Parts: sequence; structure tokens; C-alpha cells
Amino acid sequence: MNTATTHFAIEPFLPVWVLIMFAVALLALSYWMARRDSRFVDRRWLTGWLFALRTVAVIILLWILLGPTLVRTDRKFTRKAIAILVDASASMGLVDPPDGSGNVTRWRPNAEQGMDAAAAALRAAQTQLQRFSKMPDILRDSAAARTMFARAVQGLEDGVSKLKKESDRTVLDASRIIDSKVLPTLRQKAAEFSGGKSLAALDRAQWLPERLTQLSVAIASIELVAEQTVKAAEEDHLKAELQTAAEQLSRAEKVNAFLARAEESWLKGVREKATVNAYEFGAKIVPKGAAPFTPSGKPARLSDATQLGGALQQVALDQTAQPLEAAILITDGGQNAGRDPRELAPSLSGTTLHIVPIGNTKMQRDVILHHTYAPKAVIQKDTVVIDSIITAYDCANETINVELVAGERVVDRQTLPITSEVFDKRVQFRWPAAQLGKHTLAVRVVPITKERTEENNEAKTDVLVMEDKIHVLVADNFPRWETRYLLNLFKRDDRVVFDQLLFEPKAAASEGVRSDFPATMDEWSKYRVIILGDVLPTQLTPEHQKQLQRYVSEGGGNVIMVAGKEAMPGGFLDQPLAGLLPVEARASAAGDAAFYLHLGDEASMTLAVQVADNPGTTERVWREMSERLPIYGVSDFSRPKPTTHALIWASMSKKQFNPAEPSTRAFLAWHYVGAGRVVYLSAPVTYQLRYRQGDTFHHRFWGQLLRWTVARDLGEGSRTVRLSTDKSRYEQGESAQVSVRLRQLDGQPVTGASLQVSAVHEGKAVQEIPLREDASRPGSYNGALEQLPVGPVKLQISGDRIKGLLALENYQRPIESTINIDPSGMLELRHPLCNLPLLREIADASGGMIVPPTGLPAAIKQLNLAPEVLENVSKQPLWNRWDLLAIFIGCLALEWSLRKFSGLS
Repeated sequence: MNTATTHFAIEPFLPVWVLIMFAVALLALSYWMARRDSRFVDRRWLTGWLFALRTVAVIILLWILLGPTLVRTDRKFTRKAIAILVDASASMGLVDPPDGSGNVTRWRPNAEQGMDAAAAALRAAQTQLQRFSKMPDILRDSAAARTMFARAVQGLEDGVSKLKKESDRTVLDASRIIDSKVLPTLRQKAAEFSGGKSLAALDRAQWLPERLTQLSVAIASIELVAEQTVKAAEEDHLKAELQTAAEQLSRAEKVNAFLARAEESWLKGVREKATVNAYEFGAKIVPKGAAPFTPSGKPARLSDATQLGGALQQVALDQTAQPLEAAILITDGGQNAGRDPRELAPSLSGTTLHIVPIGNTKMQRDVILHHTYAPKAVIQKDTVVIDSIITAYDCANETINVELVAGERVVDRQTLPITSEVFDKRVQFRWPAAQLGKHTLAVRVVPITKERTEENNEAKTDVLVMEDKIHVLVADNFPRWETRYLLNLFKRDDRVVFDQLLFEPKAAASEGVRSDFPATMDEWSKYRVIILGDVLPTQLTPEHQKQLQRYVSEGGGNVIMVAGKEAMPGGFLDQPLAGLLPVEARASAAGDAAFYLHLGDEASMTLAVQVADNPGTTERVWREMSERLPIYGVSDFSRPKPTTHALIWASMSKKQFNPAEPSTRAFLAWHYVGAGRVVYLSAPVTYQLRYRQGDTFHHRFWGQLLRWTVARDLGEGSRTVRLSTDKSRYEQGESAQVSVRLRQLDGQPVTGASLQVSAVHEGKAVQEIPLREDASRPGSYNGALEQLPVGPVKLQISGDRIKGLLALENYQRPIESTINIDPSGMLELRHPLCNLPLLREIADASGGMIVPPTGLPAAIKQLNLAPEVLENVSKQPLWNRWDLLAIFIGCLALEWSLRKFSGLS
């Protein structure tokens, strides 16, 4: 809404009293001179005319000096907004039984608000005072500061008045401290401020910090008693063994009912004054509009992940679109995806964040082993990395023992100290794959006393150890540092066989040294991995590129491209190689800017980049590598395509990165092209991993990168029959992609076979599907298994050619593989408790507050929801007019003419 008012104002150049006295003196002087002149020529009528003309001139002069002005004030009233963000992740579908934490009691429809409401009003007032204390002394809008200060004082008075009805001595003592030591000073200063005193004159630093400290201590005491009171009420309810219908609702249903009731009470009043924008968030943000909340029947499908950071980013976006007075975040705090919300929270300091926690905070004593992963097949003498996550509840200050078991023998053991009531820890074991064949590895947690169940303490996985080598071709125009260190590394790795192709300088012909790229598909296919350096288009010709394309897309080959300054990849944009690239050119060039590395979201679950024993150390290694020697010359071809997975990013900032920013570049990225995989490095600098660290990290990175790149080729089976899946673990409802490759002993593909794959769960066949031959890849047969049951599922293949092929190589074991199906939302549900510590960190970092549902109406009442007013004042002077000047000069000219006519000098 816009309004405009106009009023008349005087803006004198000198004080008004001076101007009036000056005008009176001029008029008196004019009258005296007029009488004198009329007597001199003996014409009495001349007095009146001369005085009249001089009076008009004096009045015009006085008018000009008074500065009369028309002042127009345009006011633009902008309606404020409140954002309500509701967690819609899978954990919100849980039903919380009463556990004595008070969570269930506070979410009942008829929950007592009493002390919670008083504590929330006081905490909201304290938050306003803290914001008031940080306002600069030179403030453009003092009215907003006065309103905030006055509302804070009123909030404290309201909170204290509510507490006078309580009988608890601690509460009464705390309220008396606020009433006698805090409020008197605040009332006095508020009166002075409202009376016209400036912020600077208030001298807040002399009295406000002490009052805030006293207030904080008193409110903490009140909140503690409120917490104990609600817990005692829930304990009494537990002893009575009563359960209401409301307690059988899921978290999402409780929130929905709470907001529907709010629409009939406090939220109705909020909507009359401000806009209420609603959102749901899980793996992504879903806007729900400004419509009122209504009770719904069956809840919508809940997300498999929680991105609290995404919710905070939405609040920051809303701040830029409309004055956002507050945001209400209703969640259980189960952050498990996206950016760390603690990094984003400080940017919300201009908006009061009310975090309403939901979910039990206690869980039965238990240790859970989950998300165990190991590669299905490895090369002999490789080191197998077995990765697991351990979650422990109610085991603080204890230790648990985790063991790696191969067959029946414990081969490794780790002891973990439990540092908190809710504890999550990733554990890695490394097992040397010395003996050929299939091995069953188990990770298990030694049971602890009084554990809820021991059934979730162990996970098994099968690993096939194969006698094989990775054949690699390393090609570059000249031996850059990256290429030199790679060649030296491969010379020391007896599981890698490599050929080198260096154009400058030309190497003498010898074993393992090529003079040109392969000319036929069969020559390309003898390599598992092709590493392309900064080769030129004249060296890797279009015909070579077409063969390379077929090698990847049809033959299932793998390519690692390392960008360079000469030609890779910019020199191939209009040639067949461009279709293999997982990146495109950035809109803006980087020039000679320095870049720093940051691991992406997928990196923690990708073995290729894990150069240390835990993700935290891995992230530090990559970060410190680029901080010691900043990376220059990152290729402008570094914007991921939609199908690309970016594992490591390069940013101009050391502290953080945003993939959406034009300056951010993908440093390590990959994607599938047909049946093969293409990996891309946007700068040839991984040799910097050796700086002050020796060979450890560089050797591990490239060794793991090669094995990860060819991992799909290492399917289970024999030389003639290979069975593989796209993943070893799936979530319920995911499609399992099955691939079988048939080859003769001489390597020729077996075509036209009729194959089937069966899925066996708990000893029973649950599904069987035929496999279809891939027309673009002779000898490859594919299929997809849908809706597999939760748990380990064994895959077995059969067909008319299987037995004959296995008999040719005297292979006795069945061709089978085991995959694991996790419950839907496993990542989300592994941590079902309300993460109050994280929510408190977010509240502290943002300047917000934790508030229970029973205290939310009182906290919202503290907000100033009056529209934001933007004033624009324009002035139109009434004295600088040409007609006034003309009259002034005309009067003086007429007076002069009259004097001349009368014979006066």
C-alpha cells in the first residue's frame, strides 16, 4: 500500500525572528523615507505610493528569505512475512512413544502452556535485547530501534506476570531477579529513548551487558524447571500406562494437527498482519504457498534425506524478496545431506529463527552396525577397504570393540571411545587380498551389557579375489610432471601393466613404448584404462577418436582425461572426443586465478578420492594440498554436464564453495558414456599430493582411482562367464541392474545365448527374469530386477551356454553374487532421535531460539508485525519563482520612475 501527503513548510535561511525584525526595520525605514520625500516636493499623496511599492518589495524579499516549501511525503508500506518450514523427511513418519523426555506431552492437543509460554516470552524478549545491543549508534531508523526496545521490555513484563502464578521457589526467585534487577533499568532507559534521547546518548555498553547476563541466568533457571515439570508429567503418564489417540500419531501428523489448530488461534492473528509462507523440506525444498494449513488425511510421501542447510538457504532467499520478520523451523534435526547448516546459520542474523524441535531425545541402549560396504571383486594383492557406520545410543563414556572377521578368524580389531549419548562413527578396516577365490568378511561389534538387541551387531560381505592385472595406456604430448610421476608410480605397482606413448621427445622403440595410438578396436580393447594427457588433435586424429568412442561406449572401456594448456580438451571441441567429455566450458575464464580444493557431497562415499583412513583426514589432505601450493591454470572446461558426478571442486575461496557460482570449477568429475566410464581432471596437479608427504597419498589416490574406474569389469565369475551389478547395495524400491558377459577362452564374445537371472531371498526364489543381449556390445546380456525384498539377495544365472563355457575352463563353482537391499530411507531412519545439540548450535549461530510448541504462540506474540515503511520526501520551493522576481524588480523600477517624475533624485 502506498500513501502520499503534502504540507506547507517554512525553511528560512536565517532565524525567523531575525527576518521579522529585519522586515519591520525595512518597512519603518521605507515609511520614513517616503514621508521625507513627499514633504520635500510638497506632495502628500506621494507618501502612500512610495511606501506601498517599497512594502511589496520588502514582503517579497521576506517571502524569499523565509524559504516557503511544499513538502510531499510518499510512504510505501511493505507487508512483512513469516516463513514456516516443516520437516518432511522419512524420520517424521516415526511414532514416538512416551519416554520421559517430555516430547510427547508437549505435542498433545491440550498440552499445558503455562511455564513454557512464560519462558518463551522471556527468551524472545532477550533475543530482541541482544539484537538491540548490536545496533550501531548512528542508526538511520531510530523508530525501529525504539519499537524493538519497547517490545522487549513489554515481553519481560508479560513473562514475569505469568510466572507470579507459579509456586516453584526457583521460578519465583528468577522472576524476582528480572523484576527487581533488570526491568527497572530497562524501563528507565526505554522512557529516555522514547523521550528523544539518541542511541549513542543511551550509552548501552555501561548497563545493558550486565542486565543481559542476569536475564540469561534467570531464564535458564526457569527453562530448567519447565523441562523438569513436563518430564515429571510424562513420567506420571507412563506409570499410569495410559495412551491417548494423539500419542499414536506420527511426528508429521502431530505437526499437521498442531498447525491446523494454530490456524484457529494465534496463527489467524499473524495472517491478518503479515504474509505466512509455508515450505516442506527433505532432500529438497517444496513451496506450499501462503494458504492456511488444513487437517489432512494420509500424509504425503516422506523424503529419504534431510537437508537443514537447504531450509536455511530458503530463509535467506526469502529475506531478499520481502521483509522477513521471523522463520519457524519445525524439525527433528536429522541432518544427513547437503551443506552443514551451522555454516549457513550466521547469515540469518537479520531474521529471528524459532526452532521447534519434535521427536524423542532418549533411546534404548543399543549399538547398531549398518551401511557396511566392500568391493565385490578385487585383484590379488590389493588391499580391500571395508567401510561401516556404527551408531550407539546411551553408551556415553564407554568403549566398544569392533572386529573384522575373515572366515572364522579375527584379523583386525578397533576400540572406539563413545563420547556422547547419541554417537555416530564411520569405521574402516583394510584387509590384504592375498589368496585367490571368494572370501566372506564380517564386521561385528562385540555385544555390550544390557543392549536392546544383538541382531544388528554384525554385517557380512563376500569379496572375490581374482588373478588379474590392469592394463593401462598413458599418452601425453610431452612428459609433464603429472605424467612423469604416474609412469614412475606404475613401474612400482606389480598389479598394473602399462604402455606409454610420448610424442615429445620421441622414445626409442622398446617393449611397453608405443609410437602412435591404437589403429583398431581390438588394439584399444586390450587396455582397461586409457589415460589421456595434453595430446594434440594432430596426434589423436578424428579417426583415432572415433575408435576411442566405440571403445568406451560399446566396449565398456574407461578413459581418464587430464586437462592441459595446449589442447586438452579445448582443441577437440569440434571433434568426436568432445562427446566423451563430462564437462563443458565455463562462461567466464579463470585466467591466472588461484584455486583451492573442496570435496563434494559424493566424495565421502567414493573410494577413488579417499586417500586417508577416514573422510575427515581425507578432506584435510586435499584441502592442505591446495593451500600449500594453490592450483593455477584450472581448465575453463570444468562445468559439469547434467549426467556428471563431481567428486572434487575447485573454488577461489579457501573456506567454502558454491557449485552454482560461475567461478567454481569441477576438479575431478566423471560420467558414464554408453557401457564405459570417463573420468576428467581439470588440472594436472595431483602430483602435489607428494609435497612434504612422500609417495603415500599420491600412490593411494591413483591406485584407488584405477581400481574404482574398472570396478564394474571385476564382476564375479570366471574367465568365460562374468556376473556383475551396478551397485552392491540398494534401497528398497530401487532397480538392480544385472549384467552378464560371455566370452570364449580366446576372448571372442558369445552371442545368441538364452540367459536368466534368479533372485533368491532366505532360501526361496523370489524373482526370475530373462536377460537380453546388448546389440551394441556383443556377448553382453542385461536385465533389471524390480521390487526386491529387504535383506541379502543372492543372484544366480542359468542358460543354455553356461555349463559348456564353464566346462571348457574346468570351473566348478556356481556363478552367483549377493546384493543387499536396505529399507527405504535407511540413511534417514538410522538416526531417529531429535538432534537437539545440532538445533541449539543452529539457534546460537543465527541469533535465534529453541522454543517448544507450547511456547511458540508467546514467542510469536513478541514479533513486530507492523508493515515496514519506506518514506520518500520530495520538496517543491515556492520562493524561487520568476514572477516573484519580476514583481520585485517591477516595484523597484516603478518606485524609481515615480521619484523621477516627482523631481526627486
